[in-house]
Amino acid sequence: TPAGITDTAEFNGSGWTTSGSMGDGRPYIGSAGTQTAGLAIGGLDSSPNRSAKTEEYNGTSWSEQNDLSNARGQGVGTGLQTAGMYTTGDANPPDYSTYVENYDGTSWTNGTANSLGRRVGSGNGTQTSTIIIGGNINPSDALTALTEEWNGSSWSSGGSVNTARKGGMAAGASQDSSVFFGGTAAPGVSTAT
Repeated sequence: TPAGITDTAEFNGSGWTTSGSMGDGRPYIGSAGTQTAGLAIGGLDSSPNRSAKTEEYNGTSWSEQNDLSNARGQGVGTGLQTAGMYTTGDANPPDYSTYVENYDGTSWTNGTANSLGRRVGSGNGTQTSTIIIGGNINPSDALTALTEEWNGSSWSSGGSVNTARKGGMAAGASQDSSVFFGGTAAPGVSTAT
């Protein structure tokens, strides 16, 4: 199991500078927010067990907040520090989660579950407009190209990406304006496009 790192670095458009350390370094965390109002969600602790920890970043330092209801790692974080979402992940492998939890800046509450349990997926958007992309799915641990979209009231199937993969990165303001790049595909398959 990889060791958790507590380091934080900020990018100013031309270079990186070191900032405050997280209270609990853990791999496979979800993230949301901005450079001065960030969230670090879930992941694996040093045991290695699935973590329910949440930490907030204020642009200088990290502080521990209320835990997730369902501990898990390798999920997808989206939204803002005061309106965040954490979806999917591996709560108890090989049972990949369809859990959705919403964060209001203080506490997590259960949201509407998505339909496809997965881990190591990607996503972006807001608490009311999110897309989840790729990852590994149950029960075979197969890579998927499938996406799901949240419109604030329900989940629906989105279009498939060109290459099934896990661990890529996504960015964008909503489910309707997303970019997805990188990740790991099946051996011999390129993820360059």
